[in-house]
Amino acid sequence: MAERRSPLLPALAVLLALLLPGGASRAGPEDAYTVGGIAVDATAESAAAAREKAIAQGQREAFRQLLHRLVGAGAADRVQIADDAMLAGLVKDFAVEEERSSAVRYIARLRFGFDREAVRQLLLDSGVRFTEERSAPIVVLPVWSGDGAPTLWEDPNPWREAFAREERGDGLVPFLVPLGDVEDLGAVNADQALNADPAALAAIADRYQAGEVLVAEAVPEGNQVSVVVRRFQDGALISTDQVRAADVTAAVAAVTDPIEQDWKAQNLVGGGGEQTITVSVPVTSLKDWAEIRRRLQSVSSLRSMSVRSLSRGLASIDITYAGDQRQLEFALAQRQLTLAPEAAGLGWVLQRRGGQ
Repeated sequence: MAERRSPLLPALAVLLALLLPGGASRAGPEDAYTVGGIAVDATAESAAAAREKAIAQGQREAFRQLLHRLVGAGAADRVQIADDAMLAGLVKDFAVEEERSSAVRYIARLRFGFDREAVRQLLLDSGVRFTEERSAPIVVLPVWSGDGAPTLWEDPNPWREAFAREERGDGLVPFLVPLGDVEDLGAVNADQALNADPAALAAIADRYQAGEVLVAEAVPEGNQVSVVVRRFQDGALISTDQVRAADVTAAVAAVTDPIEQDWKAQNLVGGGGEQTITVSVPVTSLKDWAEIRRRLQSVSSLRSMSVRSLSRGLASIDITYAGDQRQLEFALAQRQLTLAPEAAGLGWVLQRRGGQ
């Protein structure tokens, strides 16, 4: 009698073969090389000249912000750009978010996309450690405790308005401010946020696919603003902090900057230092494997993946990555993936966390 083969295996073999040399290209990171919201204002002898001047200004500012995003504190000065022509060679594309002009003036907000490989090579040549790893999004609940009852969605809430203006969704740590629509109002209110209601925090995190919820309660104190910052992950309190700033706009930076800097410090890598680890990946279905592969492809420190073997329900793959294994495990955790020792302690198992 002929042996019956699982219909899953041939299909899996085809899909997994995409990771073999000559198949799909190496995993790419989520795009950390696009910088938007760059305000420019230039005047020249003509509208065309003013626009050209503004674009040159914009790409310099965008590159400055990109370096601030990618490299460690104090390292940006070691990255030398000879002139605007060299900088233009690093720009892959740009887009106009909004603009207005006259015969001699050009005012706009621009978005620049930089060439990842060219920028990476510049940083490596400069001997600068950097990271392009993005964290899972953090959804922010800005509660304003001024006169009267604390407010989250209700007006006035100058604290929420400041966070919405300064929202940083394209950085290494994406901070997301909820829309404040009917679904948000049904998910969580100010009292639930301040009391860390587990169901409410879970509902708002799930709606925005966030890895954390940040409850930031701002209180006016004379000419300053005092903010209590609490971060929750899977309903558990992971940190508490308090900051003071001159106004709500400055308070947004006081809350978000330390979180971004801590994230960057944990994920900085330099040139070389690549390692390869062999992992076993339990595979229950094509959909399961496709999702695991998608999450792996968003890990920027991953340099390549290749399949060693394939059997029913299990794949063995080689993962080459930059940095150390602690950094790899941390990056994987942001994608709800766990890397743990096998039961016998002879290897490593990679799987989706909690089947998510």
